[in-house]
Amino acid sequence: MTSSGADRYVSFQGIDCEGDACTILKRVRAYASERARASAWADYLAARLAQQVALGQDDLFFVCSQVNPIRALLQERGDRQALDLLEHIEEDCC
Repeated sequence: MTSSGADRYVSFQGIDCEGDACTILKRVRAYASERARASAWADYLAARLAQQVALGQDDLFFVCSQVNPIRALLQERGDRQALDLLEHIEEDCC
């Protein structure tokens, strides 16, 4: 069982994985577009986000595939709230 009480191997019922992934990607897109604070992680994820659109990947698939680079970007920006949400997604949804 995960911290939320739902077993991800049985069901995502009661877990808004898609909504949480969308929330994370809004932050990632915002950070990736900040030219004043450019970084290697922001550039990497901006390129991957363009590929996501081209390949038609959903947000949850993308977040689960890019957990470590997303974590690095959020740590770089000191975004504790988004890091906590990313941890929840990784534990309960990926």
